[in-house]
Amino acid sequence: MKANEIMLGDILQGFLPDTYMRVVGIPNEYRLEVVTANGTYMELSIDDVRPIELTPEILEKNEFEHISRSSYYDYDDGEGVIVRCDTWNKRLKIIRDLNVVYDSGDYADIYVYILQHALKLTDIDKEIIV
Repeated sequence: MKANEIMLGDILQGFLPDTYMRVVGIPNEYRLEVVTANGTYMELSIDDVRPIELTPEILEKNEFEHISRSSYYDYDDGEGVIVRCDTWNKRLKIIRDLNVVYDSGDYADIYVYILQHALKLTDIDKEIIV
């Protein structure tokens, strides 16, 4: 993982399992400023964090509905936007008013921060919970 792949607000995992943190600053390409889930501020090396895999459990926590008999999880914002994650083909799509506005392609790296970036880039205001 490189600093140029990260945006402010991204949720990453620390070196211990279930240690999640939000990026609040990127002072240079080797360091990150983060706040942990309990509110502790830290400055870390980029090597001390890793992306969080986007799992069915995380999708369900974030109001994604599993489409029965498929590997699809959909989030519908009720205003013409559907976010679809295909956990089998590792693909993320965002559809707005029946037009695809984001498509990761098959077998892409699907991490929480990738979903966060796709939501931000398509102006979808949704906070992700891990």
